[in-house]
Amino acid sequence: MAAIMGTNGDNRVTLKEISESVGVGVSTISQILNKRPVRCAEKTRVKVLAAARELGYRPNTLARGLRGARTHTIGVIWALIGSHSPVQVTQGIADRINKLGYVTYVANNLGNPEVTKELLADFAWRRVDGVVIEINSDIDADFAATLSQFPAVVAVTSKPGEAAFDQLVLDRSLAIRAVADHFAKTGRRRPAMIMLVDSSRDKIDAFASGLQHHGISLPPELIIDLDWDLWQKSPVQCCHHTLDRHFSDGRVPFDALMCITDEIAVAAMAWLRAKGVKIPGDVAVVGFNDNEFSRCLETPLASIARRSEEAVQQIEEMLCARLENPSIAPQRRFLPMEFVWRESAG
Repeated sequence: MAAIMGTNGDNRVTLKEISESVGVGVSTISQILNKRPVRCAEKTRVKVLAAARELGYRPNTLARGLRGARTHTIGVIWALIGSHSPVQVTQGIADRINKLGYVTYVANNLGNPEVTKELLADFAWRRVDGVVIEINSDIDADFAATLSQFPAVVAVTSKPGEAAFDQLVLDRSLAIRAVADHFAKTGRRRPAMIMLVDSSRDKIDAFASGLQHHGISLPPELIIDLDWDLWQKSPVQCCHHTLDRHFSDGRVPFDALMCITDEIAVAAMAWLRAKGVKIPGDVAVVGFNDNEFSRCLETPLASIARRSEEAVQQIEEMLCARLENPSIAPQRRFLPMEFVWRESAG
């Protein structure tokens, strides 16, 4: 039996078309396809399922959602930009959710709160069964109220808040403190950071606190602020331009450098080597995100790993638990990032 064009003008086969094909009432077909109890012969049920399969019938999940039933869809809102393989993370989430029988909508919020609000409004209209969302800012009352309209929410954040939904907290402070500990234990007394300062306050505070524990200060002049506009055009060019401007006298007054990303760390190492600085002999360097190329460099780059595969597994577990039992208390799980030592750290 060949698939046919639906009477609504698209390729969606209707229950009426299946009814006409097998000679069974629409109501009975609906009950069979929606796996509800129905009084009919087994051969009728088999006949209906075979016809639906051959005709290419697919349930209208949106229409089910409008009637109050599950749509078997999950929305994923993530910033698909940056240097930490966000696409791989969202693909991992989508793969796991799809295996559970859900359709996944992955949306890029561009790191913009206003775009996030628009995406949430769209997902609410679609009546998705749940939302997985990356949140890089504080969770305020208004935002929490917006998320409360969804049956299931898993918020992935580094800034947990009091909220009536599930949160996976990716804690980076412990890993950053571990870098500070390593620098101190290996005799580094003049550490520096190169960051986008306005968006990296928590990283700076964790690093400074870790150093202070060893009696080492982080002077303001050694917190190197990258230019955001130039960063967006070319991180490498931004790094070199920033270091040239910051140390225009040609001196390198630090013996350890904590970088905002692995790309910036590689660019900084190139800049340092051009000035005759040895790594890690003269300056130890640590990146952030633990990209795959980090271990393949001539001097393998130490970094901080996000433990993305474990995060994806935790998201799946929390989402499944919420979908299976919506009444359970909100979960909050912590997943600390990890300092990965390699030769660049000394």
